[in-house]
Amino acid sequence: MVAGIPGLPTEVECLVFPAPHSVPPQKVGTATLDASGRVKICRGQRCLGNPDARRPLRLGKSVAIGPFRCTSLRSGVRCVVTKTGRGFVFTARGVKRL
Repeated sequence: MVAGIPGLPTEVECLVFPAPHSVPPQKVGTATLDASGRVKICRGQRCLGNPDARRPLRLGKSVAIGPFRCTSLRSGVRCVVTKTGRGFVFTARGVKRL
């Protein structure tokens, strides 16, 4: 997450990179949410990059930074702009805009 750092955009990104052969390649990718609630989805292996070195969000836990709140669910990860509830849910089936 990047929030309020001068010179950088304010957004949250969820990156899914499953173990080999566990999810079809077209189901991997990223979802990016900006502070206005706009979601950008990128599907497929071309979307993957170097993941952040921080630990992943543990099941059932949430993190709130700046205008965002992300929660780890059994089915995936939900990230929203806290004021509006707009955002996305990322599961093994894909990404759904909220």
